[in-house]
Amino acid sequence: MKRLLIILLALATALLFAVPAGAKKPDKPGKPDREPLAGTTCVTPWSDGDIKDKDGDGWSDDFTLLLDANNESACVDVLTNTAGPWHVTVTDLSGDGVRNMTIVPRDAYAPGDSCGGEGRRGSTVYDPWVFPHPEDPRGFTEIPVATVNACPGDDEAGIGLFAETVEWDVNSDGLVDENDTVMEPTGETHPLAFLVFTQGLRRTDAVAVHVDLPGTD
Repeated sequence: MKRLLIILLALATALLFAVPAGAKKPDKPGKPDREPLAGTTCVTPWSDGDIKDKDGDGWSDDFTLLLDANNESACVDVLTNTAGPWHVTVTDLSGDGVRNMTIVPRDAYAPGDSCGGEGRRGSTVYDPWVFPHPEDPRGFTEIPVATVNACPGDDEAGIGLFAETVEWDVNSDGLVDENDTVMEPTGETHPLAFLVFTQGLRRTDAVAVHVDLPGTD
């Protein structure tokens, strides 16, 4: 029998941020001048290429990640303007493949609220994946549009359990001037984070993880 592990929360080692919102913010974040703060994105979506935008329209396109013994995990910023399920296909490229794999779409990378993840082991890794997981106990059926605190927590109000840090380029000079850490969904455009973790990749082992996003060709 296949074993499905539904990932509902951030990683156990993540820190909880609870600084309330309050400051008035500009409309669009700018390019950071340092490594991203916890509770924000994988790298930064405001530099070319980080959101896997192949057609240059400002939104993420479908993408493929290549994982091997030297790169067993990955985190990718995803900026979408269409809500819907994310479909993932894992292909064994060489060697013996992976022992197990965990995939979690979240609204921020460290920490962040899960949009419905899953862990698998053995041959089930190569079966089709869909997110949110169809059996997610929160009952939501689509990954939301990429906005601040987009993924619901398990509270009645649907507000995430983990805060999200957002950065703004107030002076439009390409440097971060302000940041704020908020618990509430704000509706501001802000990338989601796609995380994948594997175990068992050795030497010549390699797998491809293809992500098919809603609203893309």
